[in-house]
Amino acid sequence: MKLKTILSESFIGKTDKGAVVFCNPANIKNLGSWGRGIILPNGDFYIFYSNKESLTHTGGLQALETFSILKDVDWYWWKTYPKKFICVQRLNDTGEFYISESYTIDILKQSKKFINAAQKKADVYNQSLLFFSKQIQANGY
Repeated sequence: MKLKTILSESFIGKTDKGAVVFCNPANIKNLGSWGRGIILPNGDFYIFYSNKESLTHTGGLQALETFSILKDVDWYWWKTYPKKFICVQRLNDTGEFYISESYTIDILKQSKKFINAAQKKADVYNQSLLFFSKQIQANGY
């Protein structure tokens, strides 16, 4: 089965820089390692993929704003407590996602509601995804 077919239901759009955005994808196998993602309070998980550039969380947030998924984004997200979203990073080619290493404050307590909501949804649409309320560097990588 082709990637396009597998991900068509979760496809949100393509940015002007060529990155594609997916929401709650059923398969992330071909989306590259060390992917970036964003989780909303309702558990929706957005993942970004680009084979042309290294995509940052800020680029992903800009895409979500462009697609009217988020508005009034806090562009200093890495140093504020999360209200509208948290940023996560994929560990290599696994289905594991951890809190972004970019956060400069301890958001682990505040991130749990986002992580739990995302895991609850993932248990339905993609059981290979695992979300952790730990910063990725705390995992030793």
